[in-house]
Amino acid sequence: MGRIYWLYLTANFTIGFLLVFPWLMLSHYAKIPLLNTWICKIWHWCFYTTLGIRVKNQYKAHFSARKTYIFCANHTSFLDIATMAGLMKGNYAFVGKSDIIRVPLFGLMFRKMHIPVDRESKVASAKAFLQMKKALQNGKSVIIFPEGGIFTQSPPEMVEFKDGAFRLAIETQTPIVPITLKWAWKVLPDDNSRKAFPHFLENIIHPAIETNTLKLENLDELKRKVFEVIQSGLEKNI
Repeated sequence: MGRIYWLYLTANFTIGFLLVFPWLMLSHYAKIPLLNTWICKIWHWCFYTTLGIRVKNQYKAHFSARKTYIFCANHTSFLDIATMAGLMKGNYAFVGKSDIIRVPLFGLMFRKMHIPVDRESKVASAKAFLQMKKALQNGKSVIIFPEGGIFTQSPPEMVEFKDGAFRLAIETQTPIVPITLKWAWKVLPDDNSRKAFPHFLENIIHPAIETNTLKLENLDELKRKVFEVIQSGLEKNI
């Protein structure tokens, strides 16, 4: 049954993406970012509804579509991208591994509208960091998974956060919104098993952490604080 549900989930995602792809590209070339936001929200709702997955969002604080943020979330499943897209307001860009751009069509969309990062190259990483800064300066929020990918061997436990998101937040004086994503690893585990299982999802949107009084020497403290906030939402998950 796990294999059958995985095939259904994969087909669901693929068909849904093929249907919204032209509209996503239209929103990009027509420079209507809010159209992209709403297309992704609708796709998110249709995707999880047809999978029979209930998504519960717990807002400990609300964020404004008119402000710019760095959203930081834990990462245990490829479903995390679809979940985050459904939570967003305003204009935003994901930061993700450059491997994504090799995926047909999806890679093209990601390269045009988001920020791929090749972490194996210092030059490419520096260029991506400048892209993130430019996005924030242009009023576009940035979504970063600060673990740097799906690395945990014992989900939902997190691995140590990388510095990039927190250096970016301090240098641009941009508030960080920590988000706890729960249970995605139960639906679509990152174990190459090609199995998936229906399970409800729960997301916790925590209050924004201001960075306008911080300097680079506060980076470790900020990183630890964001880790602890996200971790607090996972305590009943472990």
